[in-house]
This record gives sequence, structure tokens and C-alpha cells, in this order.
Amino acid sequence: MARVNVATCQFPVSADVGANCRWIVRQMRLAAQRGATVAHFPEGALSGYAGVDFPGFADFDWDSLRRSSLYLHRVAGELGIWLVVGSAHRLGTGHKPHNSVYVVDPRGEIVDRYDKRFCSGDTTGESGDLARYSPGDHPCVWEIDGIRCGALIPDPPTGVPIERLTITQKCPLTWENGG
Repeated sequence: MARVNVATCQFPVSADVGANCRWIVRQMRLAAQRGATVAHFPEGALSGYAGVDFPGFADFDWDSLRRSSLYLHRVAGELGIWLVVGSAHRLGTGHKPHNSVYVVDPRGEIVDRYDKRFCSGDTTGESGDLARYSPGDHPCVWEIDGIRCGALIPDPPTGVPIERLTITQKCPLTWENGG
């Protein structure tokens, strides 16, 4: 049976995308040095988390996030490890971004992106996650060395146990980012 060594990484996430990126790169390098197959980071690790690390996306530096994301992909490719990292994902003008988990393979290519499906908040979109994020619409499943993996961002009051059950039935290895 295949074996996947996971480095679950944590650091003081902030509103500073550049600082978050530097933390992530340091920990990716350490994970690779220690033989990890995957470097796993929490919800909002690259972008910061709207409503906690910064108020909202009105003045968010999307160009900095894009450059930092591309840099992380290159580092994953250089190190030859998988990257599972939380970050905001920009949608078109007039739409709130997704709260996402990016899955990057050892070549530095995006394999999939999970967008949090079950967001907290009321139906008006003025509270909870829905005040700052748009919900996603599909599960995220991929394979590492023949092992099916899944990602999700839990929000227990809104139905994630159902999604967790659905994904874990298909995936023996499931990453939960945040919650």
C-alpha cells in the first residue's frame, strides 16, 4: 500500500499576504527536508481570513495574492511535494470571493480547488461567512500515489457532517482546513 507523509503546518496567519507566503515557503522547505509528501496549511493561510485577520475584501491586494500563489506553485514544483493551502479565490466583479483550499501537485500545477460549500450566516448574506464569501458548489477529490484524498472546510452548524461523511466514504485521506 502507498504511504503519504503529511506535514500539517501552522503559523500566525495575518492580513499580510507577503508575510504569510514567507511562512508557508519556510515550512514547505522544512516539510520537504523531513520527507513529507504533502505540506498542509490551514484555512486562509495565504490570504488571511476576512472578518478575522482583516475586515473584508474592499481594499484587498489581489495582485499580491496572485503573485504569491504562483510563487508557492513554483516552490512546490522545485521541492517536488504536494501543497494543500487555504486562501481566498477571487470571483468576478460584484461577487464575493470563495474561501478555498488549493491542491497543488509536485510539478507545481493546481490539481483542484475546494471552495467552502457550507458557509455560516443568514439568508441575506449579511452575517457569518456569507458576509464576506460566496459558497462553492462541488467536492474536491484527488489522488496521491493511488490514495484518494479529499478537502473540506468545516462549518458544523451548516451541514458539514453530511459533506464529511460523503467525502470520507470516498476518500481514506481527508484534509479539514479550519472550522
